[in-house]
Amino acid sequence: MQRITVSEDPELTAKFPTTMTSRIDVRTRSGERIIDEASYPKGHLQNPMSDQEVAAKFMQACTPRLGETRAQHALALLWDLENQVGLDGLFSAFAQA
Repeated sequence: MQRITVSEDPELTAKFPTTMTSRIDVRTRSGERIIDEASYPKGHLQNPMSDQEVAAKFMQACTPRLGETRAQHALALLWDLENQVGLDGLFSAFAQA
């Protein structure tokens, strides 16, 4: 951790919010320098997540708290939100048992 530095590049900051550029600059022990840059992180309007990726992210975040069954139920309700009569079922899906 002592060898890691984080710094702002004003040139990249000036591009926000049009782009959300981040750059990683790695220097190996052998002296090789590897630089990679991304302007549109996954989930950005210009790099959207697929439904499958959204579902996987939701399950990863919610399963530890809700359990697999309740998380799947909550996700199903969210995918069908426009057809729900109210939000009581959704709130119940997230409430403590």
